[in-house]
Amino acid sequence: MPDHTWPDHTWPEYGAVASAEVTVAYDSTDVARLDALLERANAVLAQAVTDPGGARTAGSASAADGLIQVQVSPGRLESLQMDARALRLGTAELAAEIRNAVNQAFESSAQDSAEAARAAGTALADKVRDIQNDSMRGMSMFVTAMQDAVSRFERDRG
Repeated sequence: MPDHTWPDHTWPEYGAVASAEVTVAYDSTDVARLDALLERANAVLAQAVTDPGGARTAGSASAADGLIQVQVSPGRLESLQMDARALRLGTAELAAEIRNAVNQAFESSAQDSAEAARAAGTALADKVRDIQNDSMRGMSMFVTAMQDAVSRFERDRG
């Protein structure tokens, strides 16, 4: 287990200069765990920025009793399929049915996107909470080590 030694140091809160060396022992696995924790945090943040849970999804809908079918992707009409019987509707009714199908497909896409974003947000919150818990455990170990070092210093000084 490596040690890190700090030489004589002024401790203003004690009004004295430390004449003894303070040695704090640490385990190299602690450093590796901290490094892994930081890497996890960076990975979670990078994922949130580059892939917000696949929040934009495709949608599809049909109209005129299934004679008209559309598929959309974010901001685009990808396909429009019509059964030949749809042409019997007349131009105004056909146009209205196509418009309804496209709007329903976009609404479906928006709803799916919102659900995907909520799921991604929940997953991200869970990951961040895990990272926070790990960091709190690590910080607790660090504070305990520092308190032990100060206690040894006070005991050796007295």
